[in-house]
Amino acid sequence: MVACAAYGEFWMRYAEWAREAHGAPAARAVLARGARTFVPSHVRTGLAHALAEEEAGQLDKAAEAYANLAAALPARASPAAAADVAIARANFARRRQLAAPAAKKGGAAAAAAANGDGAT
Repeated sequence: MVACAAYGEFWMRYAEWAREAHGAPAARAVLARGARTFVPSHVRTGLAHALAEEEAGQLDKAAEAYANLAAALPARASPAAAADVAIARANFARRRQLAAPAAKKGGAAAAAAANGDGAT
């Protein structure tokens, strides 16, 4: 089992099983363990972990996962892997910026509804 832990594909399959058997929080825990401890420079596992945190609404944890992955990329990483990480981080930042005004607008609409205002 320990020998398998050194392979990113193992963690991806384990996370898939954990999601089916125990739900999304278990899968996120599996991906976090794999991405942080066993295969920190495996791009696919790191991106899956960051995306799972983002989907769960854990934006700070997702940002940390993207940053950890970028920092863990070895100098010998392929240009494609480095580009995948850079693009994923940029897309995350864009989604986060787009979500902030929507959250503010949604909060204003909720406050107006609570006050009995029909305007949004």
